[in-house]
Amino acid sequence: MPKTRARAMLLAIVTTSCALVLSGCGHKALAVAVRPPAELLTCDGEPLPPSLPDRDQQDARDALMLDYALALRSAWGSCAGNLAGIRRWSEMLD
Repeated sequence: MPKTRARAMLLAIVTTSCALVLSGCGHKALAVAVRPPAELLTCDGEPLPPSLPDRDQQDARDALMLDYALALRSAWGSCAGNLAGIRRWSEMLD
């Protein structure tokens, strides 16, 4: 075996063994799954539409529709607030 070939083989063996030894050293990073707070993962339920009386009772209809619209807006606000909370929470993780 020529001298240069033997030297190349020796160098390859030493390099490979050093790489194997050094790969076992060092700090191992631990990946941990982080879940958002449970209270931010749920929204208020969508309200059921009201059963409206006849058109001759327009005041009662208006009152029922107002309650429904406010409840619907409240449910939307709950989800929008929770989404903003999750966004802020995830930005704190970065």
